[in-house]
Amino acid sequence: VGASSDLRVEGEAPLPALVHEFRQSGSHANLPTYASVVYRDLYDGVDLKYAEDNGRLKATYTVAAGVDPSIVRWRYEGAALPRVDAAGNLRVGLSQSAATEPNTAERSELTPPAWQDIAGQRRPVDIRYSVAADGSVGFSLPNGYDRTQPLTLDPTLTYSTFLGGGGDDNA
Repeated sequence: VGASSDLRVEGEAPLPALVHEFRQSGSHANLPTYASVVYRDLYDGVDLKYAEDNGRLKATYTVAAGVDPSIVRWRYEGAALPRVDAAGNLRVGLSQSAATEPNTAERSELTPPAWQDIAGQRRPVDIRYSVAADGSVGFSLPNGYDRTQPLTLDPTLTYSTFLGGGGDDNA
């Protein structure tokens, strides 16, 4: 929500595999693969890096000194209203009917760690997910942090699927 249209996408840590993409609109061969992808300047002063971490998708936000981390917001289109459970994890039903259907698949993101590296020491920062009235999701830092230093927000996706919802799924 409100991300920059001027962001740059960069692959990091090239992998040895090459991939091929075949579509009706055209094909591409020998495309490089990377261990991570970074969205530079997703917001002014905020980068987002996606990488694999022990079989899970890790999204790491790096917030520059002096930048308000509350500008980082996203929305799940076509999903149930996100909620934060008692443990602080973000839960999102994978269909709009998930709020009324038991046993519906959910996407889950663990309570994210946050920290600042200051004078050679990693200092934890208290962080929570926040869900706004419009259904967008972001972060709150209830106990503050040192705004003169960069801040790292490090959520992890624990479950997701490309299949699910109220209709038939075919693969």
